[in-house]
Amino acid sequence: MKKIIGILIIGIIIIILAICFLKKEKPSMNMENTNVNDSNNKSLVLYFSATNNTEQIAKYISEITSSDILEIIPKDIYTDEDLDYNNDNSRANREQNDKNSRPEISNNLDIENYAIAF
Repeated sequence: MKKIIGILIIGIIIIILAICFLKKEKPSMNMENTNVNDSNNKSLVLYFSATNNTEQIAKYISEITSSDILEIIPKDIYTDEDLDYNNDNSRANREQNDKNSRPEISNNLDIENYAIAF
């Protein structure tokens, strides 16, 4: 049950962020001085998805916002046992309940070339 609630909360947050991004008024620009290929105009959807649920939402947001997409890959891959939300001592539950938990990631998350990353 905790797993479903956690997934729903993450999904709702991602959808709210996407809606806010889409509703944001774009300032009028003088196209003469604007390079549409400029990296400052790029946006990125970052996501972590151990069970592929968040991946589907991230792909959808990436498509509707015309954003690049990048998966956050943990250094220590999560096993089914790690994701057993019914076990209070599972890795996922321990990390979620520890405000200082920052699991290492294995891939490079170069976001410097993006104006927006969500």
